[in-house]
Amino acid sequence: MSYTYDRVPWLEFASNLLQTFDLDPIYVILTETDMPEDMLKRWMLAYWCYYAAGPASYIAEQPDFYTAMREGFSGEGQYSRGHERRHFRGQAGWDAIAYLEAFGSPEHVVDYIYTGPLDYQSVANRAMKFKLFGPWIAWKIADMGERVLCMDIDFYNTNLYIYKDPVQGAALYLYGDYQQSISQADLNDVIEDILVRLKGFAAPPFLDRPLAVNEVETVLCKWKSHVRGSYPLNYDLKEICEGLKEWLHDSQLAGELLKHLPNGRRYQ
Repeated sequence: MSYTYDRVPWLEFASNLLQTFDLDPIYVILTETDMPEDMLKRWMLAYWCYYAAGPASYIAEQPDFYTAMREGFSGEGQYSRGHERRHFRGQAGWDAIAYLEAFGSPEHVVDYIYTGPLDYQSVANRAMKFKLFGPWIAWKIADMGERVLCMDIDFYNTNLYIYKDPVQGAALYLYGDYQQSISQADLNDVIEDILVRLKGFAAPPFLDRPLAVNEVETVLCKWKSHVRGSYPLNYDLKEICEGLKEWLHDSQLAGELLKHLPNGRRYQ
């Protein structure tokens, strides 16, 4: 979807992402909401499937997690899905839920993914054993483990070159053309350059370390979307706000998360 808005220069855009916490608002609301550990794990697994905070909040509260997951496939009552998980539908999505259920409880699934060697590739490999869990969501799972669950997941030597969006965002950063071919060395140079240009910022949500490749990946993806007309400033903040508001009558947790949305009052 395209929007009508004025594009801003790269540094202004990247700085806005970090200053407003629009880089990853979900990380902020999850770490500031007082949620029991088992519910947080249920929420995260539902979110990885639907990539929408409202349905994830509702599903996490239900006594029968997998039945609630399947409810999202029912006719006009289908749960919304984030664009990144638009293919979590139909028989493929149904089969993915069945595979998760056969593996065990949602807490067991999450524990399995995060138990073992805590380097990015190991976590990603465990995540990708589940149906419809490909490289992109595996990246997000590893990132959430490090940022939300405070696990010491090592992203050293992570190869972003296998992901289309950050590579195209880097091409846009270098040449003003996301379709321009770039090498892995070019991508690495862009990552280093961005880390230098944004060295005054720290990694959300805790602001406990300098920015790293994790944050640069998100900046590059959102920069590409911004320039192409599908990501106005503060888009995620507004979208998450609207998505949670839709579930206020069905989910107490959605209301609790909404209270902790960064700058939340501006979007309600």
